[in-house]
Formats: sequence, structure tokens, C-alpha cells
Amino acid sequence: MYSATAIQRNITPVLLVLFAVCLSIFYSASPSFGYKIFSTPSKSDISATQNNTLGDSDGASVFAELAKPIYGAPVRIYATGIDAKIEEIGLTDSGQLGVPNNPLNAGWYSRSALVGARGNVIIDGHYDSIGGKPAAFWNLKNLKINDKVFLIDDYNRETVYTITAIHYVDIQDSDRIEKLTSSVGKTLTLVTCNGVWVPSEGTYNKRLIIKAEAKGL
Repeated sequence: MYSATAIQRNITPVLLVLFAVCLSIFYSASPSFGYKIFSTPSKSDISATQNNTLGDSDGASVFAELAKPIYGAPVRIYATGIDAKIEEIGLTDSGQLGVPNNPLNAGWYSRSALVGARGNVIIDGHYDSIGGKPAAFWNLKNLKINDKVFLIDDYNRETVYTITAIHYVDIQDSDRIEKLTSSVGKTLTLVTCNGVWVPSEGTYNKRLIIKAEAKGL
């Protein structure tokens, strides 16, 4: 018969061996677990599985996307018969809305709303150029209620606006400013010349003002 002390003396080394074997099996079966317990981690120890990490390029693209502002400035507009780049405009010395330098471009009033934001995005464009050649907004007159207008911002994001109202306003009409600046929600206002040419004024006698709205809060 073996005494209890002898049995304990014989079992203890066996248990220690089994414990060491279990640890060995655990680490060999889990190479991507992360930091190894009871040891100083090396570079190879701090490796993660491909499913749980992003590569350098993926991580950079994610952070770049997050860094983008919610809204951007418009750089392109297109609709039926219209496809134009957009340049930034301001007010003239007399306080009038400026126009794009290039007749084939549209002009975004830089103190109006950004693409997709609440407020009023104001964009104008020439109807024609010197010699009567069609300019950026030559075909604006052909757009109808419920037609779509697409704006692309400087981060290549697209916002769709649906035309809700069309106004032909005399340049002497006292309501022309209200029609130009009014907005509900996310509004787009497009402006170009219309009517007949008045040589003494050096412009057309009317303005075509189109209002459109984007869905969403």
C-alpha cells in the first residue's frame, strides 16, 4: 500500500507535465490570439488575423472618408440637355449676382448653401454667348416640373433635386429677389436669361428662375 504522502509526491510531477502540455497545445492551436500570456510580446506575437484588421491602404481610405465634410461645394451640374462644370461666383460691385467667366460653365454663389445641405443652393449660367452661341444654360428653358437635376460636389458625391416650380420674371419685377432667395428644406435655385434682348440694357428683359428640392432631412 502507498501512503497518501507518497501518492501526492508521485502525482504532482504528472500534473505539472500535463499542465505544460495543455499550455503548449493551446498556443499551437491559437497562433493569432494576440499577446502571449506569461511572456514578453514580440512583433510576431502582436499579429492579428486578416479578418479582424485593415491593411494600411484600407485604413487610410476609411479615415480619409471619415475626414470628408458632410457637404461639399458643387463642381458639376447635369440634367436633360445640360452638363456643365461649376465655378465659384460672388456679387458684383453694384451688388448684383455675378456670372461665370466661361459661358460654358455654371456659377455657384459661394455664400449660398452647399450641395445637399439645408438652405438654398444658388447657381446661375449664361443663356448664350457672344454671337448668340448656346451657353451652359441654353437648355434650361426645356426643363419641366418633376424633372431631375443632379449636382456633384467636390468629393464626387451626387445629390438629386426635383424641379418644383418654374418662374419667368421681368428684370424690373419687385418679386424677383424673393423668388430667387426663397427656400424650403434643401433647395436648388437655377437662374438664366430669358425673353428678348434689350440693346440699351445689354441684357435680356426676363430671367428664368427654376426651383428644385432634394429629399431628406
